[in-house]
Amino acid sequence: MQQGITQAGNFDVQRVDKLGLNIELKKYKDKNGSIDFVAMRDIPEQTRIYAVAQQDLGQTVKIIAVALTLAFESMNLTRPMNAIQILDLAEMIVEESESDKLAFQDVLLFLQKLTRGHYPGLYEGIDAVKFMERFNQYRDERFQEFIRLRDEREEYYKRLGDDNGWERNNTKDASPLGMQLEHYKQKVQARKDEVQESKRYRK
Repeated sequence: MQQGITQAGNFDVQRVDKLGLNIELKKYKDKNGSIDFVAMRDIPEQTRIYAVAQQDLGQTVKIIAVALTLAFESMNLTRPMNAIQILDLAEMIVEESESDKLAFQDVLLFLQKLTRGHYPGLYEGIDAVKFMERFNQYRDERFQEFIRLRDEREEYYKRLGDDNGWERNNTKDASPLGMQLEHYKQKVQARKDEVQESKRYRK
């Protein structure tokens, strides 16, 4: 995606090797084309969005913005987002990325699914709210897959006769998977609390 950023700091999505990008993303898919969440889980933490942003926030936002621009242009939207709106959305994604340890690959794979019609209802137009609704749906799916992977690991150790799984069950440990689960669990609960508060307010 850095190919799409000119020396002047502007965006030029025509410079992005889209075929090469799709080939690179195959590393994070299984043979059926579904996302390989084991591969996603094992992405080094220092290369994830929030960690890179700590080193260079501006460049990180621009990389996400290029990815968004490339995806939106391929969708032929009737009412697309303008450059300022896309930058604001990119900044929002970066700001929220630490809560569930999002990787650049998460954004790219989601955008690929978005442009291929996995999240319908956007072809008339898109805004930050509509985008985040669908992106959060992807993140929920991702969270459930990580839970499944954790449960499978627990079952594996139990079959080995190891019933002392405290460290693996403690999601506040230092493991990337554990941190992702704990952070996102808190985020999901906060979202539920906001919905309940909104319902009480409307009454």
